[in-house]
Amino acid sequence: MIQIKPQELQGGQFLWGAHHPHCERHKHHLIWIKRHPLCLGCTSLFSGLAIGVILFSLLGPILLSLTTWVFGHLVLLTPTFVQPFIQKKIFKIFSRGLLGVCIASYFLTGLYLNPPVDWWVFWLAQFAAFACGYIFLSKWRNRKLDNPCINCPHGHYPVCEWNLPRLLEHPEQAKIFGERSEVVY
Repeated sequence: MIQIKPQELQGGQFLWGAHHPHCERHKHHLIWIKRHPLCLGCTSLFSGLAIGVILFSLLGPILLSLTTWVFGHLVLLTPTFVQPFIQKKIFKIFSRGLLGVCIASYFLTGLYLNPPVDWWVFWLAQFAAFACGYIFLSKWRNRKLDNPCINCPHGHYPVCEWNLPRLLEHPEQAKIFGERSEVVY
């Protein structure tokens, strides 16, 4: 018998742009474009970044006080803070899109602030605040992480009933399993 590690399973790879299984249980993690799944969070985030850059290009820098600038970006982050508790697809799209707009605005408008310190000190503080915010929101999200595989009656990806036929059909599996191997999952 051969023990197989999931990273060795060629048929266990995700489709490009998805980085989630594209089974029915993961439908709230995916956006389908034509017949191809994309990660809802990443697609929405990058769309929001693009929207933020376009808005900045069209509107130009809006001169704000440092307090208003910080408060405004915290308001833009509010849906991201709430999103782990609201697992509705439309809200996830909205919150991740707004996160992208917030990030673009944060870095682009931050260039035009008149901070009370030297520009390079503000720039370092801006990156440090971004890193702290990222770490905090990541840990906050991980407390309420939604993984549909955990309680799936069909097993855990990549060796679940849904993906097993794909694993066994993949031509590279013969190299791992051999012709008459008995596989233990």
